[in-house]
Amino acid sequence: MSLTNFPGGVSSFGVPANGSIPLVFGSTGVGKVYFVDATNGVDGNAGQSTGEALKTIEAAYALAVSGDTIALSTNASHNLVAGLAVAKNRINFIGLDFTGRQNQQGAKIVLGGTLATAYVLYNSGIRNSFVNIKFVQGSTSATA
Repeated sequence: MSLTNFPGGVSSFGVPANGSIPLVFGSTGVGKVYFVDATNGVDGNAGQSTGEALKTIEAAYALAVSGDTIALSTNASHNLVAGLAVAKNRINFIGLDFTGRQNQQGAKIVLGGTLATAYVLYNSGIRNSFVNIKFVQGSTSATA
C-alpha cells in the first residue's frame, strides 16, 4: 500500500476493499473494513467483503478496533433496537452502494420500536467519522 501526497501536505492511504472499492482516510493508518448489508448480510460472517457482509451495525462495531471502517450498504435501512453508543476511538462509518460510490441517499440508520431512547447514536469516542449516513429517530416514545 503506498502513501499518496497531495498539495498542501495532506497525505492518505488508498485501501482496496473487496478488490474494487477504494476507501481513502487520513494519516492515522488503515485498518480493516467491515461491510454491513441489512438485507443480505449474516452476523456470523466475517464481514471482510460484500459477499460475506454482516447484517447489523452492532455486529460490525463489536469487531471493529481503532482505525477500522464500517461500510454500510445503501440498499436498505439499518434498523437499531437500541441507540448505538460509540465509545471506541477512530472508527469510520461510511454509507456506500458497494460499487465504490457514495450515492445521493446514503445509508439510513433508523431507531425503531417503542424504546424511550433519546439518541439514535451517542458518540463518546474521539476522532470517529460518519460519512454519507442519515440518522432517523423512528420511536414514538423517545425523549429528547
